[in-house]
Amino acid sequence: MNQNRKCLFTIIIAAHNRAKSLKNLINSLSNADYDSQVINLIISIDTSRFVDVLEVASNFKWNYGNKKVIVHKEQKGLKNHFLWCGDQTNEVGPVLFLEEDMMVSRYYVKYVNEYLNFYSDDSRVAGSSLYSIHFNEMITTNFIPIDDGSDVFFYQQPYWGTIYHPKKWKEFRSWYNKKNYDWGLLPMNVQNWGDNSFKKAYILYLIVNKKYFVFPRISLATNMGVAGLHTSNLVEYQTPLLFGQKKWKFINFDESCSIYDAYQEMVPNIIKKFNPLLSEYNIDVDLNGTKHTINSDYVLTLKKSKNYVFKFSHHLKPLIANVMYNIEGDSIFLIKKDQRFNIGRNSRRSRIKLMYLSLKTNNIINKKKMILMTLLSFIYRDR
Repeated sequence: MNQNRKCLFTIIIAAHNRAKSLKNLINSLSNADYDSQVINLIISIDTSRFVDVLEVASNFKWNYGNKKVIVHKEQKGLKNHFLWCGDQTNEVGPVLFLEEDMMVSRYYVKYVNEYLNFYSDDSRVAGSSLYSIHFNEMITTNFIPIDDGSDVFFYQQPYWGTIYHPKKWKEFRSWYNKKNYDWGLLPMNVQNWGDNSFKKAYILYLIVNKKYFVFPRISLATNMGVAGLHTSNLVEYQTPLLFGQKKWKFINFDESCSIYDAYQEMVPNIIKKFNPLLSEYNIDVDLNGTKHTINSDYVLTLKKSKNYVFKFSHHLKPLIANVMYNIEGDSIFLIKKDQRFNIGRNSRRSRIKLMYLSLKTNNIINKKKMILMTLLSFIYRDR
């Protein structure tokens, strides 16, 4: 390999106390297809207390570029460690940021390169994740993004395997350093995260600045679900990896029909493109029942109401497709926002209803949830 060739991006791994997980990640990186491309690697270890982690990082050979192991003398903590990793874009250019409990697809490199080429100049795109979301974190059910013919969708949260561009990271840092945070704009579950959460601040940045992350429809990375300092086992977050070469089809933000806000709800303008009956209404979408503030006159909700403007079915997957195709039914309602329940009650009812609808359409995640949703079906069947 010609070490004089330009390194198009640098991998930075944030490591702490999981030596076995780090070894699995490194093995998956070492087995990837680099096609003679130079990729430099930085392993950032948050304190030297865990000798086995340092041994794993130091002893393996990286054949695809330069390798650097950095051990921080004092523990930075999760948020400051992640910020430090992102700040390295100032020194090394575009960064693929990985946590130690991940694995990557053998074919991840092509996606990173093509993402950087396609979206680097789009100010609405803050970054990309290698991980593809199959899970609705708001209400713990499945998530199926609308398929618009492209290989990606947009969502106003970051997930694992993030790609940071120097210019885009600099914009985030400039906003972050001003410390003007309105945490009330965040979803309630995110507001409850601890102060050491980097993702909490980054989601707020995306909301305030109307920016989004790009996600592949098939994962190039997955979380291994290994318990760590701030997490327990995360089996539900594991996703299938890409196991073959793929020609990526990206789409311009303005042309996408698969864009989701920070609450994992489809943005209204896309729904209106498909259902012109809604075009004259100022609407918000709250099918998850998790929005504590509605900034429009009307809301799409699962709350049953006699004073609805329109009502839609639940038979199509994903649920929002029933509204887009104007399938009449008794599951989704367009109502005035003042008819909506308070956030706590609305969230509980919506969650029960969504779990019940998931059960009816065989959209089930695991046995535990199947049992739960069976019980919920008896609770909800006559409502």
